[in-house]
Amino acid sequence: MPTAYSSGSIAHFSGSRISDTYQRVVQTDGTYLADGTGSLLSNLIIPGNLTIDGTLYAKNQVIVTQSYSSGSNQFGDNAEDTQTLFGTVNIPTGSLITTGSLRITGSVSFTGSLDVLGDTTFVGSVIINGTLSNTISSGSLNSGSSLIYSLNTGSYTAGFFDYYVTSGSNGRSGTIMSHWLSNQIQYTDNSAPDIGSTANLIFSMSLADSTAQLFVSASSLGWNIKTTFRAI
Repeated sequence: MPTAYSSGSIAHFSGSRISDTYQRVVQTDGTYLADGTGSLLSNLIIPGNLTIDGTLYAKNQVIVTQSYSSGSNQFGDNAEDTQTLFGTVNIPTGSLITTGSLRITGSVSFTGSLDVLGDTTFVGSVIINGTLSNTISSGSLNSGSSLIYSLNTGSYTAGFFDYYVTSGSNGRSGTIMSHWLSNQIQYTDNSAPDIGSTANLIFSMSLADSTAQLFVSASSLGWNIKTTFRAI
């Protein structure tokens, strides 16, 4: 880190001859800065503002206090580049949007809401001070049994699954309430009266591999389902 400025370290040229002061003169060839002897300058300190109309290229950048940037920013120029951040990343307004894969190794703590659209893989612990929920997902059901959700029983003790199923003129909406403790799980399907008949579509839950799993089984094709969940 450059040394701090001290009074008397900058020469005063008043009344001096150029032969005595040329060493302290700054010159440039349009690319490099040098002193009066032609030696390149280094460790420059600018106590005020520096405005650059163009592009700043730096092999290394060290900011010892705070850095402010207006407008859009890009870090790196290809998928092989790595950005390393130490400390806390704070996004007070706006969103963090990733295109492609977001890989987090270690512990992650979220205070507030976390919206995940698509698949996310965490290697390590994820701590959410609140509830875990997902946006509405939908799909078609095949005949037989299908796994809908799987929740980690070490992180959560209860799950609430809202759903709406339709097939032609038949439909049903409801909420599956569940909770688990040790190796036991209890759940109930609280639904509104059918439109038509949905008797051949049944939800069930079980514990397996340290997860609470929600299944749906249908004895016929043509069922569509929309679901969302909360876990606490």
